[in-house]
Amino acid sequence: MSKHLWAVIKQDRTSIWVDWIIQVRLRDCSIWTVKDNKGAWGWRKMLSLRHTLMSHIHYRVGRGDSISLWHDPWHPLGPHYPVPSGTSDDQDWNFDKLSIVIKEGQWNWPLITDIACVEITHVLPPISEGPDKISWKAKDGSFNTSRAYEIFHPPVPRFSGPPSCWAHSKFRRTALFFGLLLWGDCLH
Repeated sequence: MSKHLWAVIKQDRTSIWVDWIIQVRLRDCSIWTVKDNKGAWGWRKMLSLRHTLMSHIHYRVGRGDSISLWHDPWHPLGPHYPVPSGTSDDQDWNFDKLSIVIKEGQWNWPLITDIACVEITHVLPPISEGPDKISWKAKDGSFNTSRAYEIFHPPVPRFSGPPSCWAHSKFRRTALFFGLLLWGDCLH
């Protein structure tokens, strides 16, 4: 499931399934803010994983033309949906891309009167040259299922005490004897 979710997050348009998910299930929403109360079990299960994976995904802001301003977790505070009110102009910002607040490689926010918007503008990530990039928080930045498995199944500490008493040969013989004795009783 996490591999499919990663493909939707990256918007890998080479997959017919991902393209269908983006056009039919998401429409104008983001995978991060779409409601998870409708659809098949697999779809709901995939959506239930997204908040766990969110902390392991990094959005590098470039031109801002592929990142949703309000629906994607490009900001350290996460997605900002529902859209805060109080911008200087009354345009509908709900489906805008991040590029509308980037001008010549710099942040260019309009006059803001909403306290939630002011908080957003005080902690802005740096803008990189080139296109936006979504990567996995790992040394090489790539996703693989074993790393995702470790997120959902952290390693359990191994018992480092003395070996179990049943490892001793005398106890194994005794256990075998009683096992055969009981098994023999079951057959009669």
